[in-house]
Amino acid sequence: MTGSAELDLVDLRLTASIRKLLAGRADVATGEVEITQGGEVVDLAAAKGPIRIRRAR
Repeated sequence: MTGSAELDLVDLRLTASIRKLLAGRADVATGEVEITQGGEVVDLAAAKGPIRIRRAR
């Protein structure tokens, strides 16, 4: 693979994660969900590594 084909493959791998992150960011802004790491609520901008998105409690 070269050029555009490589970018398409990367695009396919990241698409689901990016959609989840963008949807989570929008819902956090409205207070519908919380971003957590290790069970603790974290600021999405400060989060590093895997995150979970849960409904706000």
